[in-house]
Amino acid sequence: MPIPLILIIIAIILTLLINKNRHGGGNRYNFRKSDKGCKALRRKLLNLVHYNTADRLISSAKRQHPGKSERWYLEKVIYDLQRGR
Repeated sequence: MPIPLILIIIAIILTLLINKNRHGGGNRYNFRKSDKGCKALRRKLLNLVHYNTADRLISSAKRQHPGKSERWYLEKVIYDLQRGR
């Protein structure tokens, strides 16, 4: 392979990786995502805390308990808030 072609391929791969990180790619929970089954739970959570706080609490729950569903994280955060945890 000629060197310029290798450099172009590397540049494309780096660009894709940078864009993924910039747009919240990976496993981080994005509270703005729409999941029809969880709308009521999101509204309930937002009635309890501010949007930024809700996003932080969901992210924290996801780090502490990986592999659960979005609904589970919402229920867990709401449960903990209501119990004063």
